[in-house]
Amino acid sequence: MATRRDPRNHHRRRDRHRRAIARNQPDCALCGLPIDYTLPTPHPMSYEVDHIVPIAQGGADNLHNKQAAHRRCNRAASDKRPKRAAVWFITTRTWTTDSTTGSATFA
Repeated sequence: MATRRDPRNHHRRRDRHRRAIARNQPDCALCGLPIDYTLPTPHPMSYEVDHIVPIAQGGADNLHNKQAAHRRCNRAASDKRPKRAAVWFITTRTWTTDSTTGSATFA
C-alpha cells in the first residue's frame, strides 16, 4: 500500500522556497525588470516563483530549479522550457615563444 504524503509539508517547502528566493529581492528572471515584493498576489507585477525547467517537462520541485518572476511573466511562460541563449566566449591569447627552449606558451 502506498503511503500518503502530508500536504502540509508541500506548503511548508513552497513557503520556505518563496522566502529564500525573495530574501535577496532579485529582478524578474524572465524579463529582467525589478519586482515590487510588496504587491499583493493577484497583481500582474507581483512576485511569483517560477520553475526554470517546468515540472510538466520533468523539472524538479527544488530550490535549484526555481527563480523569481513577475506573475505576468510567469503566466505568459506557462510550462514552456526556456530557449537556450547562444553564448559566445571571446578570448584573447598572446602566444610567446621562449627563445632558449623553443616552447610556446600563452600569457
